[in-house]
Amino acid sequence: MISSLLKRIFVNRFSWKARVLVLSFLSPGIVFAAEAAEPPLDTQLNERILSVPSDPARPVLLQVTLFKPDGPGPFPLAVLNHGKEAIDSHLETRYRSVYLARYFVSRGYEVVLPMLRGFAGSGGTSIVQGCDAEPEGVNQARDIAAVIGYMKKQPEVDPNRIVVSGQSYGGWVTLALGSLNVPGVKGLLNFAGGRQAPSCSLWQSDLAVGAYNYAQHTTVPSLWFYGDNDSKFSVETWRDMFKYYQQGGGKAQIVAYGPFLRDSHNFLGAVEAFPIWMPKVDAFLSSLGLPAKELRSDLLPQKYPAPTHFAAIDDVSAVPLINDQGRKSYAAFLGRTMPRIFAIAPDGTAVVTYGGYDPLDRALNLCKKIGRTCRVYAFDDQVVW
Repeated sequence: MISSLLKRIFVNRFSWKARVLVLSFLSPGIVFAAEAAEPPLDTQLNERILSVPSDPARPVLLQVTLFKPDGPGPFPLAVLNHGKEAIDSHLETRYRSVYLARYFVSRGYEVVLPMLRGFAGSGGTSIVQGCDAEPEGVNQARDIAAVIGYMKKQPEVDPNRIVVSGQSYGGWVTLALGSLNVPGVKGLLNFAGGRQAPSCSLWQSDLAVGAYNYAQHTTVPSLWFYGDNDSKFSVETWRDMFKYYQQGGGKAQIVAYGPFLRDSHNFLGAVEAFPIWMPKVDAFLSSLGLPAKELRSDLLPQKYPAPTHFAAIDDVSAVPLINDQGRKSYAAFLGRTMPRIFAIAPDGTAVVTYGGYDPLDRALNLCKKIGRTCRVYAFDDQVVW
């Protein structure tokens, strides 16, 4: 049996791609792999995929992912808007925003994640309006407003308790949605929002002007999150956006959290960001009279251990218990993407997980499956032994 051969285990698993790679260090030339293009629906979150009508002025069907708590409701509604990559929009994968979606379901919200027209499984053609970011955002937001209108008619949804959020381009669309003043929407969450147009010489200042104009027509408050090492939007760009939004009359707060890992633009997709944004969002929701109490802790990532400074992260010789093969696996771990976990069992068995949702939970569960009780040695760039 394969499991009986494993003395050192190396795992790479992306929860949304169901990708698993296992290497046996007793048989270095053998690789066992299994892949699936589309993950199974998450039954823990009652996941469904819907086709929802868009803005009736430009009718297409939009692909929408739905997560909901157990029970009949009515539940408050959280809308999560996606970003975009510089590729063919139809090649974008279905947006699931695992951390934020699980956060909202853990607090009793039904969650919808619409794909913009022309993206993934949505019909139509992606909206692009040259160098003018403001009308582009509004036209995208009209489709989001149509999705909200559809969801408000569902019996399990409370039509008067809605919060809309977005990351990157989705944050820009969220700010545009605010200017439409959709009934029932109580607040907006903007995570590193904006719209890049590198071929346009004034695209950064255009974002500031657009933010000003959105704010003039927005009555609901918003909470913004930006970091100093954002690869898409410079500090000057997002600070100008926020300043002009406030000058336009927007009721906004900003969490400027400084540098974050290697690129703060990926903040919302990182488990390390949870302790930063979760209490801020809890407080924001409470200020709006919306639920913020944790009802399902099992839906959230495990709490990660604090650094102990037992050794420098790159000191391979300091790692206890493991043998030479284990040290090779640790050296490889140091080159893996974050989030990443290196765990060790008392007999020296080493387990590495990285990427995807909650690698700590995956590592500890993998240890159980192979009959070991592991301790975490390192998390990301910190030794926690």
